[in-house]
Amino acid sequence: MTTGEQVGVRAVADQVAGRGADRVADRVADLPEPGGGPRRVRVVGGTGAGKSRLLGEFARRARLGGVPVLAARGTDTGRMVPFGALRDSLRPPADGPTPAARTALLLLRAVFHSFLGPGRGRSALPSAERHRLYRTVGDLVASVGRPAGLLVLLDDAHLADAGSLELLGHLLRHPPGVRLSVVAAHVPDACPAAFGDAEEIGLAPVAPDTTTIAPGDLRVAQAVAVLGDAEPRLVAAVAGTTLHETRAALVRLASRGVLGVDGGDLGYRRERVRQSVYDGADAEWRRAAHARAAQALRDEDAPIAVRAYQVARAARVGDRAAVAELVRAADAAAGVAPAIAAHWLVEALRLTPRTDDPDRLRLLRRLAAAARAAGRPDEHLAAVRAVLAARPADRAEIALRGALAQRACGRHSAAGDLLRRLLHDPGGRRGRLLGELGLAADRSVPARRADEVLAAAREVGDDAVLSLALGVRLGKPPYHPALLDEAAALADRLADCPLESLLWLGRAETTLERLPAAVGHLDRAIRAARTTDRDDLLPHLWLARGEALERLGRLVEAQECFTDAAEAAALAGTSACLPLAGLARIAVWRGEADEGLRLAERAVTEGVESRAHVALALAHLHADDPDRCAAHLLAVDVPPADPLAAVEWCSLVALAEGARHRVPDAARWAERAGDLARRLPADLRRGYAHLAQVGALRRTDPEAAAGEATLAAESFERIGNRVHAGRARLMASALHHVAGSPRQARAERDRARDLLDGCEAGLFERVAGSWAPIAEHGLTDRERSVLAVLAQGLTAEAIARRMDISPRTVHRHLQHLYRKLGTADRLATVLRAQSLGLLDDAPSPVGC
Repeated sequence: MTTGEQVGVRAVADQVAGRGADRVADRVADLPEPGGGPRRVRVVGGTGAGKSRLLGEFARRARLGGVPVLAARGTDTGRMVPFGALRDSLRPPADGPTPAARTALLLLRAVFHSFLGPGRGRSALPSAERHRLYRTVGDLVASVGRPAGLLVLLDDAHLADAGSLELLGHLLRHPPGVRLSVVAAHVPDACPAAFGDAEEIGLAPVAPDTTTIAPGDLRVAQAVAVLGDAEPRLVAAVAGTTLHETRAALVRLASRGVLGVDGGDLGYRRERVRQSVYDGADAEWRRAAHARAAQALRDEDAPIAVRAYQVARAARVGDRAAVAELVRAADAAAGVAPAIAAHWLVEALRLTPRTDDPDRLRLLRRLAAAARAAGRPDEHLAAVRAVLAARPADRAEIALRGALAQRACGRHSAAGDLLRRLLHDPGGRRGRLLGELGLAADRSVPARRADEVLAAAREVGDDAVLSLALGVRLGKPPYHPALLDEAAALADRLADCPLESLLWLGRAETTLERLPAAVGHLDRAIRAARTTDRDDLLPHLWLARGEALERLGRLVEAQECFTDAAEAAALAGTSACLPLAGLARIAVWRGEADEGLRLAERAVTEGVESRAHVALALAHLHADDPDRCAAHLLAVDVPPADPLAAVEWCSLVALAEGARHRVPDAARWAERAGDLARRLPADLRRGYAHLAQVGALRRTDPEAAAGEATLAAESFERIGNRVHAGRARLMASALHHVAGSPRQARAERDRARDLLDGCEAGLFERVAGSWAPIAEHGLTDRERSVLAVLAQGLTAEAIARRMDISPRTVHRHLQHLYRKLGTADRLATVLRAQSLGLLDDAPSPVGC
């Protein structure tokens, strides 16, 4: 959103004269409420337009209101230091907020500094798991912002390091639960991705700065420009002056306004002035000055991440010591800021002679991994191609891994290009087979090609290749349980089974309803991925594990897996469609239909996966909106290539059509689900076929429908699917109640309680009123509960408080009541319900 205001630099002087600037500053200082999400503002203007002054006024007004402020600034010298911009903003002020907030600031600074320490080697945190660090930071930020809220200012955001920007993006996606405003100032056409849709404040251009530097102070000013800050001992070492001369020159530069105090450190107040002074120095002097700066920082035992900037600018091609230092800087950043790691690896490659093939190959391998983790598929692809051009012995595995990573980003053409190169590789049959295998793994490729690859793999006699080929074949219908048995036995026999094989095996075991085995193989793969630098597979493994745990009813663990997968996808630039769909289903299973709808709608916008559409339809059904459930599924249509998914799809449509009183349509979908299920081996998806019959029979024969629900529950229980079994038992209980069989109803309800509370404590009480099917007159138990409270004359807000649901949910239930009872207002609805006997023995309200 753009305000349309142009705030001149005169309006952002010390007291911010002018109504427009006053309005802007007041709006930013007025923090949003926690439930409304953080406020995002970007201040856009050219060099010297007054961005820093305006941010300073924001900070002053916030502090006057008792709001703590984190004021960060990006710099050219610090943009390749992980969390450099934010780390320097975390000094607790002497008159700061609460003791807890000051402690949190110290802890945050310690956390960020821990990733810079010399001698720590490669980061112990896999790059795919850096969101865990961000969660910890979010908790500490919440401590800083309690109780008054928090204002975060990022000046010169276009120069901020990638780690700081990525962390701010995470905090904006996952607000820390306090009143929060984040303001980023940047030059035009350099907006950070996290602020793309933020409110914009444009600053009018001003006359260029005419600050001059006395000739006697120029060398010291140039040394400060090289270093980025004005620590006197370091400046003296770089400028070649005495400490006394340096301090005197720094005082003079500060008095002329060239230097100023920013966050407690003396340095250039404007990046453009620093750059101008730097560019004015002789190129050879600059190189030598960077070398002196690097040595001075070594003498100070400065972290490698801080020294790397100086090392890179001082080194020449062939400087092996500099290359080693840059690789150490890349290793230190790899887990928390892979984009910075990629930068230092590119610099190391620049300094490595092209004749030094072994060193260049090692750097290119690391660059490919860092670029992939940073969500930069173009750089990843270029690095993989460069590695393959060197023709290493493991080029087939590298091409396969690179292709799968490109495919995960939706770049199917690039993936196919990498794999097709293997088909013409003279290196051996194994490499060509891996190329064929990777091409067959594409979901658009039919099972016939996977069968051909599997047959060829059996002839090669390589168990690792055979396990991969079995995994590819198991991902495509028609499904063969015998192949699954073979793949599981082979994986258990191989001590170093390929991790892709374990991933595909776990997926297949979930699909073929062998849930405990799936969890076991996926856990093994996750442990191995963390110890073998295969964190590229972790998001896929978390997703697969979450889907298996969800069906087992281990909802807390499943939610954690889906959350990890979604956050890792956001950081790596891949689709979060399936993790969001999983989170939506978890919300539905917990009776939180509104949250399920929100998440499922996000999932559908992220991708075209059928499971996302099923999640959205499921959320509509559990939100008592079978019309939208059926309409959405019918608009998208049944998955044509996967009979297992089609059975579940048809079952959901049958339940929705039954809830809409469309018995013939429900029967037709139930018959289709049954036909599909009967053609599947080993009673697969039989439970969903029985649920489809519930939708078809519930109106005409509730006793028979109850029997089908019981059969569905028994089928789900046999495979350990506790959530679906508990849901089916609840349906059976409600249908027995409608059919006049209270004893059977109570028995099914007790069994449902055992199943659901075994999934999560208190789950039965939360969902019992929202999972029952449509009963008499088309009303759900939840709608009858709303009707009972409505008859007491309460408002929608009072009903929401009484039932512990949102007012929005109450209004949706009221609209359903009006439609189903043919009324137009509350009084008519109550009178109509009384005439139909619907207010007798109405169930008590049950919360979401």
